[in-house]
Amino acid sequence: MHLMDYVKMPQPLVVLGVMYVIFAFFNIINYLKDGYWHGILSGTIKAIVTNKLKFILFLCITILTITFIDWPISNLCKTFYNVDVYTATDFINSMGEGWFVSGILFTIAIILSSRNRIQDAIAFRIAFMTSIFAGLTNGVLKFIFNRERPVIGMDEWHFFHFFLTGAKKLNSLMYAYNSMPSGHTITVLSAVTVLYLCSQSKIAKAILIFFALAICYARVYTMNHWLSDVLVSTIIGITIGRISYNINKYRINKDYLKNE
Repeated sequence: MHLMDYVKMPQPLVVLGVMYVIFAFFNIINYLKDGYWHGILSGTIKAIVTNKLKFILFLCITILTITFIDWPISNLCKTFYNVDVYTATDFINSMGEGWFVSGILFTIAIILSSRNRIQDAIAFRIAFMTSIFAGLTNGVLKFIFNRERPVIGMDEWHFFHFFLTGAKKLNSLMYAYNSMPSGHTITVLSAVTVLYLCSQSKIAKAILIFFALAICYARVYTMNHWLSDVLVSTIIGITIGRISYNINKYRINKDYLKNE
């Protein structure tokens, strides 16, 4: 055997993909330095403290949803399972993957910038950075709650699995026991909220709302999440999106852009 039998060039698309990820990574670093995340975490905490009564009400609604609605809804999805509907719905799920959503937002921002549509490009850039922040927030919350997915077991109160059972398999945290919150929902809703607030088009806003609702539906129908997971994720996603927009909206102001 010769050395060249082991050394092979990677596929061109793989190389391009890796280079694009590297390009995106350095852009993210620059966006962080430019302050796109500055104040989002503190703003979220402040929003919770300021709206304590609303937070308590939402907590009560979540508990009631877990107690009385989660199991019947998931059981209904299980009862009326249809392979064709599931396949179509799962395709919607794939469009809500964090890497896909962030990648699309980043790519659109780059294209708009190259077309000299700076205001629109910055709106998508804000949405891009917001989706990443939301995704990281989702990861932390998943680790804390350790909730079992309905597709794994129909126990709506199975929380803190890793901590209570002393589970040794860390890979169980990657899917089976990371139901709450829904990463797809948080990522999509945070980005959609930013774009919704930036947009002036009623048609664009309607499309954004439809896409967000489709993702929420898909996560529940495919039994990847309980209804309460999606409910919690929707509120968190919208909150992060609104705070991120309020912090960064000055960037799309025409007077600000003139001075850039």
